[in-house]
Amino acid sequence: MKKSPYLILIFTLVFGFVSLSFDNFVNNLSVTPLFSLSWLMIHAFYQPKRIILVLHMILLVCVVISLRDQETSMFYLRTMSFILGGALAALFAGSREKSRELLDTTVRIIERLPALVVATDANGTIMAASEELLNLVKDSYEPLIGHHFSDVFMGQYSPGNAIRICHDWMQQSVASDNEFVLRHEKEIRLYGKPVISGIGNNKLLTAVFTLDQPQAF
Repeated sequence: MKKSPYLILIFTLVFGFVSLSFDNFVNNLSVTPLFSLSWLMIHAFYQPKRIILVLHMILLVCVVISLRDQETSMFYLRTMSFILGGALAALFAGSREKSRELLDTTVRIIERLPALVVATDANGTIMAASEELLNLVKDSYEPLIGHHFSDVFMGQYSPGNAIRICHDWMQQSVASDNEFVLRHEKEIRLYGKPVISGIGNNKLLTAVFTLDQPQAF
């Protein structure tokens, strides 16, 4: 499965060009960020970290071009989601094992991000959150780590339905919601599109939230 780095770079350039062409063909639909992150995560299991970082930079340019006509809030949200997903792809590059050192590094990165960010494991259990998000929910969730994502952020559903929906997201590797309600603070609404990456038990759900509602996703 491990191809020449030069071939991977060429294929990635072609992939980015095709994704941008598709965006131009279909109005008001920017698929490049999602396709690019999927491309990164696939190669993260077979390529060394330095190659993933180069691919990340190439595809980041494509993502920025794809989102250039989006509103500022949308541009920020989707670009940050891609950057975060790319950082996680680089951390997992070349390894299928979830080591404690890798987990600690991921947690430290997320904790220091200047945004509302959360990450869960394959079961939906929150394993990392940024300081900004911790401060936002500290009155109702102290500590936040260890709670299930659906128990905290999916207050728009009953607890049973929320767990089922979150489980379906993990199985299908696609999250359908972009508006979330804190279960114990329903006046607080968060907006963002969770990204599910990885394979099998190594899946991660990461979400970059904003308190401002974008016009469209």
